[in-house]
Amino acid sequence: MLLSYQARHVQHLQKALTQMNVQLHHVITDLMGVTGQAIVRAIIAGERNAEVLAALRDRRIKADEAEIARSLQGSWRDEHLFSSKQALALYDAYAEQIAECDVELERLLGALKAHELPDDGLGDPSAARQRRTLFATSTPARRSSRPAVSI
Repeated sequence: MLLSYQARHVQHLQKALTQMNVQLHHVITDLMGVTGQAIVRAIIAGERNAEVLAALRDRRIKADEAEIARSLQGSWRDEHLFSSKQALALYDAYAEQIAECDVELERLLGALKAHELPDDGLGDPSAARQRRTLFATSTPARRSSRPAVSI
């Protein structure tokens, strides 16, 4: 659930960039990867020089700096920059919540590891199956309060 909410804010960020005619998604496949985040965070911090932004690219990106710089030629409209800032802030807020969930899961898994199985295991699974079968046959079936409809 948290991941889908976080992804929605990435979409808002992509939309704002597209509305400013910033075509970064054509040269960088993952906007929230190392290069994408570095560029987006620099844009939100106020950097508008395409060459400076392109220099933030990670060495693993296939596109060269000139290609990235060309994709960063856009109209920097205040309303879209503001919505980008909001989307990134919410993306980061969900990232914090996800990290908190990860810590809690690790704690719970650590608590489970502390429990050991008895030497004889959990018991005979066929005995549990027999108990379920016995219970199912000794309990009368529930009847519906609605009359049966025949066709």
